[in-house]
Amino acid sequence: MTIPVDATLRQLDTWYRAVLGDGDKPALLCKLAMMELCGWLEQRMDVITREAATCCGVGTSGELDLAIRDTFGFHYKKHFRPLIAVAIGEVGVVDAEGRFDAASPGDLEHLKSLLGTLWDLRSTLAHTTMASPIPIQVTKYAPSWSLNQWKQLNRLLVAYEAAAKVTATKVKGALP
Repeated sequence: MTIPVDATLRQLDTWYRAVLGDGDKPALLCKLAMMELCGWLEQRMDVITREAATCCGVGTSGELDLAIRDTFGFHYKKHFRPLIAVAIGEVGVVDAEGRFDAASPGDLEHLKSLLGTLWDLRSTLAHTTMASPIPIQVTKYAPSWSLNQWKQLNRLLVAYEAAAKVTATKVKGALP
């Protein structure tokens, strides 16, 4: 399942190109594009987790709902991996990671790297304002950059989800 965000990022990029050089507007659109991408990531990871849980027969459980509700972030090691583990177990995560990496060698590390970079950028942007009393050097990427990140992440997450679903189905078959 794809949660549409690409159209929003394209619109933000169009607006960005139209207001280049117009005070703070371009920087605000850059920040908004990053926040939209990151919000999409969190929602997409919730969907992947629920789909994996459904495939292994867990469906929705109080523990899963609580884990999703209490997870604020999309860093692979800190947020996403533990969330998936609630759905398919730690052994299942190891299996899914192995399947994903075997299908596309290097993609798991690429996914981790992209998520780590975005997490750092998002954390900085979320904790700074345009009117900071002390100017802080914050990199703001054009909305087109966020769109490119989305394209890469969407491809990787679709493949990751497929691997997690295969593992989840295998987990379901092993349950009594």
